[in-house]
Amino acid sequence: MLSGIGLVLPVAALLAVVPQANAQTVKELFRKVRTSVVVIKTEEVEVSPETDFRPVSLESIGSGVLIDSRRVLTAAHVVEVATNVVVQFYDGTEVRASVLSSSVPEDIALLELERAQPQMAAATIGDSALMEVGDPLVIVGAPFGLGFSVAPGILSGRYLPPRVTSDLYPVEYLQTDAKVNQGNSGGPLFDMQGRVMGIVSSILTTTGGYEGVAFAVPVSTAKRLLWDKHHHWLGADGLRLSPKLAGLLHVVQKDAILVQQVVPNSPAARAGVRPSTISATVGEDAIKLGGDVILSIGGVRTDQRDFLRRARQELSMPGKEVEMVVQREGKAVKLLLRP
Repeated sequence: MLSGIGLVLPVAALLAVVPQANAQTVKELFRKVRTSVVVIKTEEVEVSPETDFRPVSLESIGSGVLIDSRRVLTAAHVVEVATNVVVQFYDGTEVRASVLSSSVPEDIALLELERAQPQMAAATIGDSALMEVGDPLVIVGAPFGLGFSVAPGILSGRYLPPRVTSDLYPVEYLQTDAKVNQGNSGGPLFDMQGRVMGIVSSILTTTGGYEGVAFAVPVSTAKRLLWDKHHHWLGADGLRLSPKLAGLLHVVQKDAILVQQVVPNSPAARAGVRPSTISATVGEDAIKLGGDVILSIGGVRTDQRDFLRRARQELSMPGKEVEMVVQREGKAVKLLLRP
């Protein structure tokens, strides 16, 4: 999501030795919030020439937090292209889930559980705007699959990455020094009162591992985009092409979206969107080529400045069929999305 500066996804909280002075406080906090924290097990299907175009299942683990008896908040990149999602609770209960709503640019998603879990205490949602730099916090998650691990830290700063916006507003990230590693993407960042202040998203690294700088999406962003509005899940992810790369691929627009993966039986799949299957490396980035290139959604071109806002409006209208235009094998093809 925050490409171009060495960020690695997915990310997670790592088991940590809690300082003695805060041991009791952190222990009490964990006891209070542990039933709301979940481990998210996903399965993706990948098709490529390397597998002779046979479907291959890839399993992964992330984290999330229960916000009511039926819904779980997590990071979009954990579940966006998952064909199967299973949520595991602290007591070992496992429940299947599906993506209810998602916003990929901000890396947040809502899951709906197959059946409600009223016996699990949902988390309290805080106001991330009230957190100040230096405030203590705790991340709970599943680093390397080690479920319900605790990592204390502080709010190190607030980060506004360049060119990352939500409905034309800059997307802010909460920066923390809490130890974060693979497996807890989507896990909750709590303040010391046990209120959710953010959702773990990414790390800044030069080695590929944790180096002391991690980022979380403020819960206020999740509320504004997923509570106050409804962003339908399409079941596909894409790569925003730079003008240079678009030119190399002979795309008719300087700013377009190359489809990377499509989830079987998702709205995107039913519309006929084709994923990329050819692995390639561009600079230092591993990407896939050969799929559809999205040129417009709902009549809004991807190279328009307000594309994200207007496309979201089109996709958020219940029951409306939305036209998507893609470039496929050098030709413009019209598809119909039914979110």
